[in-house]
Amino acid sequence: MTVSPAPPTAPRSSSSASLPPTSPARPTSRGRRSPAAASDRRLDREAAPRYDPRPGSTPMDDRRRLPTLAFLLLWVAAGIYLGARSLEPDEEDAMETEVPLRPGDPDGVPNFRRVTPELLRGAQPSTTGFRMLRAMGVKTIINLRHYHSDRYMLEKIPGLDYVPINIKGWSLYNGHVGRFLAVVSDPGRTPVFLHCNDGIGRTGVLCAMYRILVCGWSKEDALRELHEVGEIDAKVMQKLLEHMDQLDVDAIRRLARLEARSP
Repeated sequence: MTVSPAPPTAPRSSSSASLPPTSPARPTSRGRRSPAAASDRRLDREAAPRYDPRPGSTPMDDRRRLPTLAFLLLWVAAGIYLGARSLEPDEEDAMETEVPLRPGDPDGVPNFRRVTPELLRGAQPSTTGFRMLRAMGVKTIINLRHYHSDRYMLEKIPGLDYVPINIKGWSLYNGHVGRFLAVVSDPGRTPVFLHCNDGIGRTGVLCAMYRILVCGWSKEDALRELHEVGEIDAKVMQKLLEHMDQLDVDAIRRLARLEARSP
């Protein structure tokens, strides 16, 4: 078999000069950029407005701060709620309404009674009532209410000492009675006017303790006087008597002596 010779091929050129000229390739995103282009982009970034006016802040930084901001808002809301709750009246004050004057009551002092020359009692006085008490010779006001203060009214009336003994609800303790007895037994601070909201519940129990421990009355006689002053809800009276039975008379006397010695 005869093999035909292969057709002659053109010799390969070892030089690229024979290739047609091409335009330079455009740089890719991964290729090196010219210094001029990089400078232009840097100037564009500096001219653009920042997302956050604070230096170095980014949208990611703001997203990271959102949980902290939400926690702070929740904390503030909780504080406002608890503050509002602290201004609500206690259980007894919520059950009571403004007490009307009876015939013979001093103007502005409902449920007024004179227990002894040293002790007077009644319901919550008005500013006019406090002025009347001062004119009657009262030197000290004892307020048994927990969420109500007389201080802002007494600031306008010179000559009245103010002693808050805050009894919350029906929680009567030895310290409450001891402090009360220390004040009412001090000749320099009497006559004393004692009040809660209606002048019956908390006021009545402390006056009953005064009758027993200072005046020497029996418990039965003291409680009889308590009921004569005004009607008390049976549930309320039961709670007051339970707390009264749990009081320690010896501890009360010791506390009264200590309170009287303190400046």
